Amino acid sequence: MKPPAASDTRELGLELGLLALRYFAGTDALHYGLWDEDLTPCLANIAEAQRRYTEFLLDHVPLAARSVLDVGCGAGVVAQRLLERGHEVTCVSPSAVLAARTRERLGSAVTLHECRFEHLHTEARFDVVLFSESFQYIPMERALSHARTLLRPGGCIVICDFFKTEAEGKGPMGGGHRYRHFAPALENNGLRVRHEVDITARVAPTMAVYEAMRAELAGPAAKLLGRYARAHYPRLSRWGAWLMRRRLNRLQRKYLSGARNPEAFCRWKSYRLIVLSAQATRPEPAQPRGRGRVMTWWPLAVCLV
Repeated sequence: MKPPAASDTRELGLELGLLALRYFAGTDALHYGLWDEDLTPCLANIAEAQRRYTEFLLDHVPLAARSVLDVGCGAGVVAQRLLERGHEVTCVSPSAVLAARTRERLGSAVTLHECRFEHLHTEARFDVVLFSESFQYIPMERALSHARTLLRPGGCIVICDFFKTEAEGKGPMGGGHRYRHFAPALENNGLRVRHEVDITARVAPTMAVYEAMRAELAGPAAKLLGRYARAHYPRLSRWGAWLMRRRLNRLQRKYLSGARNPEAFCRWKSYRLIVLSAQATRPEPAQPRGRGRVMTWWPLAVCLV
């Protein structure tokens, strides 16, 4: 039996995540929340935490910006708020599921490109190129280089995403570029930091919500399904467990072990809001020396799959 393609399982996870969030929390947003002291980290408050995140993000998009490119637009929640503020919005999404949700929400109010950002070809130029938890999925040099070419003079790039720290060992959460590689990449692409703020501590409590969902829903549901399969389809269950043993072990370690918590997030990730602008002149790319190699997610969605 051929295992499902990664893109198929990712689309399934996104669809399940959207359905779960809409049903349990009344939200279509797929990003982390921003938790202040007055907001208890729990599923009932996640929609409000996500709303605060969105407003914090938009506070760093200049009101005077006429056009915004929303890279990895999710289900169109941020794009909708941008439209409400009077911006012209163009969206990019490589996900058929999320592109369909964005069209359902916004219709023809936005221009939507269903492709990867690095494959986007357009004559349009933008006052703001916005990455909200999408920067981590694109090779860093390619993301910065392409974003710079899409900027109008005086425009800016806004990144709100997490990076990997230099904590030793292998953490339970993947994703993100190494933060120490960010400054050299900016220099290579003629970009400078206009504004930067570390919001790791305000974002990390989102993981407590995911952990509660794992402990109270996903974990027990997985055990019940496993028990049912073993009782009613013992041979098929044993065969499937053997065939998928590596993936199941990885999923168990990564999503059902309880290791994905706020403390681990703060150790392994650094979540930052960064505003970039182009330098007056762009440096010539460095000439390669010898032979080298370039090393080139919503948790709730994965938790429920």
